[in-house]
Amino acid sequence: MKGSAYYSAVFRLIERYYLSDNFSLSGDDVAASVQDMDLSSTDLIEFLFSENAVLEDSRRLFLNFDCNLISSTKKTYDVFKLSELPKESVASIRQIVDAIKQDLKSNLKNITLVGSQARNLASSGSDYDFLIISRRKLEYRRYEVERSVDILQYTPAQFKKSLSKDDEFALWALKYGLTLYDNDYIEQCYPKKLVSFEELKKRKKQLLERLIYRTHLAFGSDRVSIISKRLKKLNSQVLRSAIIARGGIPRSAREIEAQFFEGVDVLFEIDQFEFDDSNWNSLEDLESAFECIKSFYNEYLQWEL
Repeated sequence: MKGSAYYSAVFRLIERYYLSDNFSLSGDDVAASVQDMDLSSTDLIEFLFSENAVLEDSRRLFLNFDCNLISSTKKTYDVFKLSELPKESVASIRQIVDAIKQDLKSNLKNITLVGSQARNLASSGSDYDFLIISRRKLEYRRYEVERSVDILQYTPAQFKKSLSKDDEFALWALKYGLTLYDNDYIEQCYPKKLVSFEELKKRKKQLLERLIYRTHLAFGSDRVSIISKRLKKLNSQVLRSAIIARGGIPRSAREIEAQFFEGVDVLFEIDQFEFDDSNWNSLEDLESAFECIKSFYNEYLQWEL
């Protein structure tokens, strides 16, 4: 009985890991994974350490994806998540994966579904977004599926280099992507220690200062279309940067605003209306939103980055 309970608890723990915005596991995560089972948190942690399934750094637990227990459970979890997608989406994803495998053969190291499809948040206009890691570049081909297909390609060395620099997309793909194919590669990429966001935060601060300056220049043109485009880009990066400043990993574009407001209200008094670009209908609206975003950056965000 306890044996099966341990494996059920590990599955729940992986689920908690993907639902959180962090790479490490908290005591609450461990406690929730053994709820309603004939186990305690201490039992589970002892089991995980005995299986080399977790690593510890400054009292934080990290899943060890090199461990067969974790890697196999993660793949099981990904299959479970894929089964929750609409049947026509699953069929299309399988068709695309089969075609990629046929084209790249032994050069292929990993295929991961990313974006809104991976999080089951796709709208009617959403693409199929894939991360492909391969020693050879995939040649362009047309996929006979009902949605557009967007493929981002890395070599194994490029992807590891991106992770070493805490690249936001690479971290996001590991955190929220669903593995569709792997040739003994992806487990090597998961963080083995607390991910440092210092360099990422530094780059975000530099980017925001450039975007604020460019948006300011755009107002000199009085062209609403140009101002709106610059301001939307600035707004998106402010939301993402605020989440990173709290040690989180930004989710997909459709979730980003809700994720931002989950914690920001206790940090800073802001008007949520100003951050919603659907409310920007005139030059006056754009000016008001720009002042709100600048105020948020100057009075809070720049000190956290």
